[in-house]
Amino acid sequence: MGGLTSFLQVGGFLIAILTIYRALSEFGKTNLLQRAKKLEELIDKFKDKKLYVAKRVLDDFLVVYYEGVESVPPDTPVPRSLSKPVTIVHSKLSTPEWQMLRKGKRSWSFKRDGLKSQTPPRADRRIVGVVRATLPKVDEFTFISLPYLLRNHKTSVIADSEVYFRDSFDELLDFYSLLIYYLRNEIITIREVKAHFQFHLMSVKECGALMEYIRIYYEETDFEWLFKQLPE
Repeated sequence: MGGLTSFLQVGGFLIAILTIYRALSEFGKTNLLQRAKKLEELIDKFKDKKLYVAKRVLDDFLVVYYEGVESVPPDTPVPRSLSKPVTIVHSKLSTPEWQMLRKGKRSWSFKRDGLKSQTPPRADRRIVGVVRATLPKVDEFTFISLPYLLRNHKTSVIADSEVYFRDSFDELLDFYSLLIYYLRNEIITIREVKAHFQFHLMSVKECGALMEYIRIYYEETDFEWLFKQLPE
């Protein structure tokens, strides 16, 4: 009788262990599925058009703002028929802000810091050639460098065309702030971040103008913590 009792006790113990194991296994699967869902949501959010402009600028693409921009998706080519004044941001522009105005059919005038010049900044001439070919009917261009675009708004007035670009950078940095929250609360892992977002994160880290923007408008220590998780 004692042996039967011991057998039943051992059997009950094994059943309890199996029940706990099954519960933990189910919990692990549920947790994994929830993490996968959150990661999928993040990937979809990262493709949002609101982030598109900032990502293109950081990737060294020339990005154009023009009237009626809301009616043309930002991921479509700028129409060559465009003739109204445009504002251009490029990460490689050498001077803060300058204009190029068509005086005649082929002649142009240039303004830097409000002063007239016969030629555009030497370092920017290749970009000038690209925009002339891309937008042959436009008579007025305004070029803005990335450091000037991302300046502290207390230093000077921010134009509407600049708001278009700055809003996209805010959307991008808000996304990374959410990423930091998920990482710190172990909702996603650093391995998943490296797999899907590392390239663009490094472009943020290596952009001095954007890092200064983060220092002014965001929690700098959060981004420093995030970058420490990534390989050099």
